[in-house]
Amino acid sequence: MKFVFPILRMNWYRVMATTIDAALAAGHEVECWHSVGGSHWASNRPCRERQPRFRHGTPATVDWDSDAAFLRLLDERRPDAVFSLCVPWSDEVARRFRGTETRPFWTALTTNDTFLGAVPPERVAALGLIALRSRHEEDCLVDDHVADVRPLLARMETAPACHGAQQFQWLRDLAARPWRAETIDHFRAHAVRTGYPLLDSACGIDETEVRRRWELPATGPIVGCLASPYGAVLDAPWEKAFVAGSLPGRLYWNWRWRGAAGLRAPAPDERQVMRALKRFAERNGAPLVVKMRHTQDAAPWMRALADRIVGEESYYPHSAVELAAISAAMFGFFTTGAPEALAAGRPFVNLGIPGYNREVWERLASMFVGMFDRPGIAWDFTAADWIRRAPASSLADFAVDPGARRAQADRYAGPLDGRHSERVVRAAERVAAGARPSELPCDADGYLELAP
Repeated sequence: MKFVFPILRMNWYRVMATTIDAALAAGHEVECWHSVGGSHWASNRPCRERQPRFRHGTPATVDWDSDAAFLRLLDERRPDAVFSLCVPWSDEVARRFRGTETRPFWTALTTNDTFLGAVPPERVAALGLIALRSRHEEDCLVDDHVADVRPLLARMETAPACHGAQQFQWLRDLAARPWRAETIDHFRAHAVRTGYPLLDSACGIDETEVRRRWELPATGPIVGCLASPYGAVLDAPWEKAFVAGSLPGRLYWNWRWRGAAGLRAPAPDERQVMRALKRFAERNGAPLVVKMRHTQDAAPWMRALADRIVGEESYYPHSAVELAAISAAMFGFFTTGAPEALAAGRPFVNLGIPGYNREVWERLASMFVGMFDRPGIAWDFTAADWIRRAPASSLADFAVDPGARRAQADRYAGPLDGRHSERVVRAAERVAAGARPSELPCDADGYLELAP
């Protein structure tokens, strides 16, 4: 069979590489179609030079620059299935995939962003297969698109400076276009539980090689941190106060956020939280390694603070997965990267951001509810609590409990067996051969059965 993976952004390989490799291992003809048109961050533009090296072969790579070019490629190259991290991105593309008998069919490899915000019913109807982490994710995604968000919106509108314009737009769109029964039925009928393919890359990482490549000690604990993405995400005063680079800036944004109270008692900022993390690392005899996003350039103070800064050095395994593998504990700021720590069997510690409204984010993506709140695998601190407690805390305070890890995996990851991508490929093979997703055999836990 021929399987196609449109790569709209370079960091899509972070999630898709394992499924590409699983398709190659199964003997399929695999093509990666790079979107080279439109607007991309320069650091995230698909390019052949940075394409990952796969373990089971080399996919063909094709460039395209418009919807018309993409649709033309479908007609010329005639794949059996298309795999994407998003639903069809335009009405024109969605129309090509309407109907349960359509070939090729569209397979959504679901991430936290795939169904974020209002997803038009006509684009859900274009999905031929939906790969999900768990039943919990399936139920959350339906709830996200049927819940009445109007009371939350009304409360937000009484304090608009505390929220981002994008949050308002997402919630207003959800209120205007909730999913109806027909859309929910299509979604559930095409949903298959496979696990989270990204996490397969946690298997078999050579920790010694990663330490050598990053010039870290060959032995001993390491504290890993996924840098806060906040600063320009929401354009909200609390966000800018957290990352302000100077005392006047910090005071200004605290005043914009909380008025005179913000001037009298400015909220803790990113530097204070990270300095507390550095003290924690030093107390535990561990280097502090900070992973930046492709959009970020570490500030001078961050470079001076961290023992090592890493970026998008690798997409397969992704640098965040490698960092989790070598770390004694992983820290982050409300990040979707928490499952990487879970897969590696490492504790994850969430560091709070003053002003961050969990109720809003957890209503937009209810999959997040509880992700940072299971001591034994995931801990949560406010910024002030962490600053106070970090200097006296020990890595032993974050010991992993196997039962907590299993329970967390059941909700947010799927079976930790390294076969998530294999399940996605097997499901696509069966659907391409004429099976309906709802009729695919499942094991006792509801995950796709791999046996013939």
